Amino acid sequence: MSWKDRLKEGLLGGEAPAEAPERPRVPELRAVPRPASDDDAVLADLLAQVVALSEGELGPEAVDPDGHLLDNGYINSLSAVTFVAHIEDRYGVAIEDIELVGSLRTLRAIAQHVKAHG
Repeated sequence: MSWKDRLKEGLLGGEAPAEAPERPRVPELRAVPRPASDDDAVLADLLAQVVALSEGELGPEAVDPDGHLLDNGYINSLSAVTFVAHIEDRYGVAIEDIELVGSLRTLRAIAQHVKAHG
């Protein structure tokens, strides 16, 4: 009998549930800063992040690397915070929110900035 079945029996008035088997410990996943070695790799990573932030609304083919991130609706003011945090965590490059409407308004511009400052 599995531990789940024993637990169910215990909750339903049967025998006392046995202790659940100990699960293997899974290391906590954290973003590790890494050097930006290639514009294409950085661009692909940023594109994947934008797609993930869209929660299924965008596919990679729908995002133009030279399109304005905010004006085209690829990110919004809330997802921009997560996007900028991803860049800082992954590449160690800080980007001010205001730069997303200025010089760093496209994925390509951000990838080049990361490569230059990472």
